[in-house]
Amino acid sequence: MADNKPAEYSAESLVIHHLLKYDIKTSKPLFDEEGTDLLLVDQVSHSSTAILRAQSKYRRYAKGKPSSVTIPISYVATNFVLFLYVIDENDNDGLYVFFEEDLKQWSLNTSREYYLGVSEKSVQYFHEKLISASVAKQIKERLKKIEIKKYTSLIIDGIFLEKAIQATKAIYTEIWPKRKLKQPSLAEIIKQFLHYYNPYPQNSADVHCVLFLSEDFHLEQWVTMPHPKVTETQPAGVRLSIFKSGAIVSFEILDYLERIINNENILLVADDIIYEPPLNKLKEEGTDVILIKLKTSLGGNLYTQHQWGDISYPLGLAMGLKQHEL
Repeated sequence: MADNKPAEYSAESLVIHHLLKYDIKTSKPLFDEEGTDLLLVDQVSHSSTAILRAQSKYRRYAKGKPSSVTIPISYVATNFVLFLYVIDENDNDGLYVFFEEDLKQWSLNTSREYYLGVSEKSVQYFHEKLISASVAKQIKERLKKIEIKKYTSLIIDGIFLEKAIQATKAIYTEIWPKRKLKQPSLAEIIKQFLHYYNPYPQNSADVHCVLFLSEDFHLEQWVTMPHPKVTETQPAGVRLSIFKSGAIVSFEILDYLERIINNENILLVADDIIYEPPLNKLKEEGTDVILIKLKTSLGGNLYTQHQWGDISYPLGLAMGLKQHEL
């Protein structure tokens, strides 16, 4: 089977070249997020900036040998752009740009993907989608229309955090049996979560950390908690709220998430399968959440198409390990 990676990288480089030509700035995403090869940004100098998610694809076709491209429904939203680099048997090529409304005109296959055949006939049909000054103007206009969420919330499921600390301590104790791990403080845990997995270019004062605790669990035995009257964690500089009740923590978090999802960027520290349906629904609606959870090999069981980060790395640092020891 032919290796298409070099061609894919060439297509991505071509996309960047054309966007720079039209003064559209790009960035590589911090995570391996499905459906996102590039981020198109408005003003990198601002603490808050509009972002479009872009996917770059390469397809080659010949007469009598058409190709095709598919895009999962969950990828397609107002902030998603597809760049399709097409080349024929005579090395005639073109870079085509498709927005949300274009993709929704494609056929829908049984795998819930938008499908487009790439052939001599179809290329002629979507000729007006070729990259141009006019198409670049549309990209800039869409960036201007993106609603910027100025605030970020870090939401922590306290039951899961307790489980994750136990799992992380066990794995690193096995790797470094002579290394004495310290009990992490909540402030240090929050600091490491934000350092590792907060991609939003916000000021620290814009971050609200909300920790949900259950009366039936005892996170306090595993984490050094702040004084109840201290509303700011240091040195993270974020606003901290702690809620403890006898209610089911996951239900409390889902209710809270529903109230703020349209107004804030969300980092969710959780790994219970109960979150899966509502998170998948958000993804289908075009809303992204960043998950901080366990890898499957360490007991993680939450599967969604949202981008995610491994919780064991920041927890390891909070326990006193060095970067090279993770």
